[in-house]
Amino acid sequence: LHDYEKMPWKNGLGFTFEIARQSSLVNDDFDWRVSMADVENDGDFSYFEGKKRIISTLSGAGMRLQIAKQSHVDVCSRDLFAFDGELPVFCQLMDGSIRDLNLIYNAEKVRPHMQWIVGCDNQMVLSAAQDILIFNMADQLQLSIHEKMYHLTAFECLKIANQDETLKIELPQNTAKDCCFIELFYSVDVFKNAKSIA
Repeated sequence: LHDYEKMPWKNGLGFTFEIARQSSLVNDDFDWRVSMADVENDGDFSYFEGKKRIISTLSGAGMRLQIAKQSHVDVCSRDLFAFDGELPVFCQLMDGSIRDLNLIYNAEKVRPHMQWIVGCDNQMVLSAAQDILIFNMADQLQLSIHEKMYHLTAFECLKIANQDETLKIELPQNTAKDCCFIELFYSVDVFKNAKSIA
């Protein structure tokens, strides 16, 4: 999968493919990480101290999440669900294995915005985020950033490092779109120390 690094889950119950991360200045931690995982069995999610999470399903029927003692939440195709990485989470598959997309981040350093863009209409996104990731699920994705064209294949991710500029990202008409936009806004201290991983 585009040479994404495969690594074990923190709880050892499966594997994740790391798409991108912003490393922290402390130990081997990260300020944010985007990854993709195949979930084949019911089970507990890993515990991430001091982190928040946003999760979405890429394939499969979906999953039912029981978080602490709260009511369960169903997460199906292209749903986005945000929760606390420190809470106990049990995942029950709704009808067989799934593949999911995860954003895990330190809320004291990062403020994210995550959305799916689908359909064939012309669409435009304006963003002043310091880092922007565009993760593609369509067979092919064509987009332009300030009139420079980019082409992504399925499961490919484009990372855009931005400094003090509002970027105009256009997705042309009559091309099938199925991509996740992840915008990451940093605190001043994190932005000063951020290193590009493009």
